[in-house]
This record gives sequence, structure tokens and C-alpha cells, in this order.
Amino acid sequence: MKSTYNQVSKYFSTRRPLVVLTRVLSGMKRDDMSHLAAGFAYYALLSVFPLLIGFLAVMSLFVDSDTFQRDFLVFVSGHLPGAGEFVTKNLLDIVQIRGVLSFSAIVIALFLGRSVFAAVSRSINRASGLKQDRPFYIAVPIQFALIIPIGSLFVLSNAMTAIFKVFGDTGQGQSELNIFVSISLQFLPALIITLLMFTLIYRFVPNRTMRWKWIWPGAIISTLLFESVKNAFVWYIESVPTYTQLYGALTSVVILMLWAYLSGLILMLGAKINYEYENVYFPEEKYHLRRGNFFN
Repeated sequence: MKSTYNQVSKYFSTRRPLVVLTRVLSGMKRDDMSHLAAGFAYYALLSVFPLLIGFLAVMSLFVDSDTFQRDFLVFVSGHLPGAGEFVTKNLLDIVQIRGVLSFSAIVIALFLGRSVFAAVSRSINRASGLKQDRPFYIAVPIQFALIIPIGSLFVLSNAMTAIFKVFGDTGQGQSELNIFVSISLQFLPALIITLLMFTLIYRFVPNRTMRWKWIWPGAIISTLLFESVKNAFVWYIESVPTYTQLYGALTSVVILMLWAYLSGLILMLGAKINYEYENVYFPEEKYHLRRGNFFN
């Protein structure tokens, strides 16, 4: 009996990635992640304009307003495939009409936009096996605090893009290897920034203590999926005009919601991967605690 148990244990210990995969797939179905992603898409649609306006106003206090606004709109357009033009056009119209926002208006805009962060928190907690979210008075400050690292990552993204573009330009007209390096350097900033964003979300959003070594599988897989799906989604929207024929004037809104739905699924998939990876690889270190030391 004992030898049989040892054989079974050895079998599964050498196939732990398969165990993680099986648990992730069953967990996604059991926890109804597809409906949670639909809820995330709904809140993302409601929050996108007040959140972007508030974020744009806050960051404009620290950097050149016109330059940042232009770069920010390019960034938003690139991360909302198929709906970037729709969002940036309406965002520009709102900014031009309202002019400079007062401090209270900025706070109100950010507060209205925080619902998407609440949806992210709720979804990740469910994917991580947690049934209880943070109290309102704790959740709101954390959601506001996310603006700072996200803003920093955006500024860093612009700097990295400029730097890598210089390196990429030097390879033009040379060997095929240099051309490959040039193309790779153009995609590298987006990959790095997306990876950092997923890492921050998976580390600080769940209502429990998380360790850095638990979150890297989900962060890496989510990053690769996000960038791959984004490029495939752009190709599909540009190549197959089905949505324009079906939805007419509502096409941009539908595309925005569909992209938010796919992003939500990827986000929750990464959280579920981290949860099962922790259960399989680090069962003895498992914590079900309130927020602990951020740097555990």
C-alpha cells in the first residue's frame, strides 16, 4: 500500500505542470470566470472615460501637459485595439470642452472610474479562492494608489520606446539579424510594461499576502497571451468587417466591450494559474491572511 502511494506521489510530482493545468481549467469553469469577465467588461465600459480623464489630469500636473496628452492618447489607442480611435476622439472632445479640471473634479472622475479596479479586485479574489473582498475604506485607497505605479510605468514605457527606437533605427539597412533585432526592440517595451502591470496587480490586489515567487508564472503567461491576443484581435477587426455590418454605429462600443472581456479572461486566468501553482508547488507555505508585508 505504501509503495503504491509512493509511486502515485512520484508520478504526480514529476508532472506538476500538468496538475496545475488541469486544476486551472477546472477552476475556471467551476468559478464561472467567463461571467466574471463579462462583469469586468461592463464596469470597464462605464469607467473608461472618467478614469482616463482623471488619470490624464493627475499626470499632467507632473509632466508637460500637451506632450503627455499626445503620448497618453497614443498609448491608450495602442492598448484598445479596434476601439482606440473611438476612445481617444471622445476623450479629446471631453478634455477640450471641460478645459482644466479642478482638484474636486479630478477626485470625482477618479472615484467614478474606480469601479473597474473594484471589478479587477473582485475577479482576482475569486480566481484566487477568496470569497471576501477588502472593506470599502481599505479598498478605495489601494485602488487610488494604483494610479501612481501605473503612471510611472506609462512614463517609463515612453522612455523605453524612444531608447529602443534609437537602437532599432541603427539596424536599418543592415543584415537580417539586425532587422530582426530592430523589430524585437520595438515590441520589447510593450512586453516589459505589460509584464510589470500584471505583476503589480497579482502582487498587491488580492486580499491576502502574496509572495513574489508565487506570481511569476501567471504574470508571464498573461503578458504573452495579452500581447498575442491583442495583435490577433487587431488583425481580425481589420480583416473581417463583420462587426461593422452587424452593429453599425455601435461597432466601436461593442469592440471595446469585447476587448475588455478578453482582457478580463486573461487577467483571471493568470490569477488562477498563480493560485494553483502555489497550491501544487508551495503547499507548505500557503497563507490565507489579510494584507501582510508587501515585500514578503
